[in-house]
Amino acid sequence: MNWYKYAQLGLVKKKLLEIKEAIANGAGYSKEMVQTYSKWLAGRATPEEVASANDCAKDLLKGSVLASLFVLPGGALIIFALVKMAKKFGVDLIPSFGEEDELV
Repeated sequence: MNWYKYAQLGLVKKKLLEIKEAIANGAGYSKEMVQTYSKWLAGRATPEEVASANDCAKDLLKGSVLASLFVLPGGALIIFALVKMAKKFGVDLIPSFGEEDELV
């Protein structure tokens, strides 16, 4: 393999590790989301809290879809390609979990 292929593999690995970290950081946000929905059912949640919980639910869905693709053979490359393609169309597949950094 030449240096260019090694560099590309390193980039893919780095981006996939960043995606994994973003998904792992979502655990604390899911607890807050459940608490907010509990407050909403009791009629005590503000619209801002509900909007934040809805954003968290979207991020958890994104993360679970990406995580499920790892099961497929070549799943890491599929995820990388999907994220890159989605970005070209203006679709965000990376869960943010409160971070403002762009991962890919």
